[in-house]
Amino acid sequence: MKLILVKLRDRTFKNFALICSLCAFLVACGGQESVDPNTGDTVGPTITLIDKGPETVIETDSDEILYIPNENISYQTSGSIFYTNENDELIEVKGEIIGYRQQHPIGTDYIDPGAEVSDLYSGDLPPITAASNINVNDPSDQVMTYTAVDFNGNQSTFKRFFQLVDETAPTIKFNGDKDRIIYLDTANDDGDFIDSENNVLNIDTGAEGIDNLDNNIDLSKNKITIRKAVDDDFVEVSAVTTDEVAHFKIDYSFTDKSGNESTSTRNVFIRAPFNAEQPVFENGSVDPIWSNGIMAYD
Repeated sequence: MKLILVKLRDRTFKNFALICSLCAFLVACGGQESVDPNTGDTVGPTITLIDKGPETVIETDSDEILYIPNENISYQTSGSIFYTNENDELIEVKGEIIGYRQQHPIGTDYIDPGAEVSDLYSGDLPPITAASNINVNDPSDQVMTYTAVDFNGNQSTFKRFFQLVDETAPTIKFNGDKDRIIYLDTANDDGDFIDSENNVLNIDTGAEGIDNLDNNIDLSKNKITIRKAVDDDFVEVSAVTTDEVAHFKIDYSFTDKSGNESTSTRNVFIRAPFNAEQPVFENGSVDPIWSNGIMAYD
């Protein structure tokens, strides 16, 4: 116990009882080692996400999850969050902010930027990362949870929510050679064509869409468009015909369930069969199929 000397003007003690009371008060208030201020710490640390994403995630008291754009959050009180809706009306919800949501392309590696941690009593704590990563090949919504503990054992959690976004259009695989030469008058009764190498071409099964996700092609949006060269342009027609020399383009279009579309084109040339023999004269005159003319010199 600290010795307290109270001096009056005449340098004598005139009120011993007062001095004893004062000493007892000083002992109680600080005359001994102070009480640890952390004894009253019952609140977990604050977790701040780095690159938090554009949407605030709110869990209401009725266990409803809300996703609100960050710029629409007005302020937060101890038990409520206030935000403006699409009509600029101020809305109050009872609940708490439990994280933020962002989008990430499917199939693209994700590197966790981590989170910063601070505490009222413990001060700044070491940065943390989530205990687990996300499966970037899984199109379902996913969550990463950050957990932090202060020096007094109080724990907090905060979450990073993900919408895995498919940004990759299907690839197109042609059945057989991409471009074909079809001979005149070679379509069969099934609508198939025989090309110059005796391969079958069926317009409806001439190509297929392959997506980066399983069973993700939207079959209702598959399209086949046939165009024919007319003068200096290609005009849409209903079918490929082999009754005359022509040039067709067949456009195959595939769309996945995320709305990504790709189109690729096959050229089909209708030609007369190749004739290995080219007669020049017939019965003393130029053969009709010889197109180079005849010039004779003496």
